[in-house]
Amino acid sequence: PLKIIQKQVLPVTGMIALFSLPYFLTQAYIVTYTTQRHLPIEVGAFFMIYAIVLLIIRIVLQNQFDIIAFGHWFWISLIATAFYILMLSTMNNNLTMIMAAIGMAIGYGIIYSVLQATAMLLAPIHEQGLASATFYIGMDIGMAVGPILGGLIEDFLPIQDFFPVFMIIIPMLLVIYLANRQRLNKAINNH
Repeated sequence: PLKIIQKQVLPVTGMIALFSLPYFLTQAYIVTYTTQRHLPIEVGAFFMIYAIVLLIIRIVLQNQFDIIAFGHWFWISLIATAFYILMLSTMNNNLTMIMAAIGMAIGYGIIYSVLQATAMLLAPIHEQGLASATFYIGMDIGMAVGPILGGLIEDFLPIQDFFPVFMIIIPMLLVIYLANRQRLNKAINNH
């Protein structure tokens, strides 16, 4: 039979889709957001700061990703995601922009790697390619839906509400995690 998804990976797929929404929204709209709010910010540095911080994090923590249980990474990333959405929501100078970029590197940057590895660990060895594809379906959903939602928000809500609306992903992520936490946390321990 033809299989297009690996069912064990669906919670991870949902999580990466939700974590990806504000990341891809930011990629698509941060310049528009700062321009419309007339913010005196060097926004061109945002993703450079993100990339540098993420590189440092991955170098420093490289061996930790395989031994620390999923739940620890989830909570760190969830808090960092709420933080960077808050920083983007209240951004009014370069310092808050830098804090948002650092928060995004910790929030999205860490959880992306952890969710990708967890997807592989949840699937049987003979379905790891399918698990990888299922993971990327979630990321693709976030990549497509984030900017679309951004366009809708821009049309219907004041610019001040542009980023705060995405705080809705925090309780949604909590529901997925709490419903699947035992299996997600066991994935590293069973490896």
